[in-house]
Amino acid sequence: MSKTTYKSVSDKRREELKQVALNTLKKVGRPAKPIDEKAVSIHLKINPKTLSSLKKKAEKTGIPYQTLINQILNKAA
Repeated sequence: MSKTTYKSVSDKRREELKQVALNTLKKVGRPAKPIDEKAVSIHLKINPKTLSSLKKKAEKTGIPYQTLINQILNKAA
């Protein structure tokens, strides 16, 4: 069997390859929001019938129910 040999890579070339790799990788998911726009997690008790109604409305409109609730609260605020 033959042994595999590796040439040493200069620090400059290693950094170039690292940048190429970082630039070609795609980020997955939503982009990060600015810190002043991030949602705050709260605990809220809500009537089960109200929640069920909101979930049905959200399903009909094709948006997540928490987003719908947030939109309703934004309009009321």
